Amino acid sequence: MTDSDTVVDWDEIAESWGRAFPAAYQRFIAIYGAGMIEDYLVIGTPEPWVDPPDGDGADMRAGTAFARVL
Repeated sequence: MTDSDTVVDWDEIAESWGRAFPAAYQRFIAIYGAGMIEDYLVIGTPEPWVDPPDGDGADMRAGTAFARVL
């Protein structure tokens, strides 16, 4: 098994989100990287938190901001 080519600065991610992402997710990304499973489940590359962008809301930041309001 080879490591993925998805590069993530986990320290930057943890600092911007105010918490570390789960170790299992970090290991999954390290091994498999971002992509799709069976053309259905999207595994995204983590992005640093910023205020939700204007636009279609189809990214991790906007989805998380929406979930935090619920």
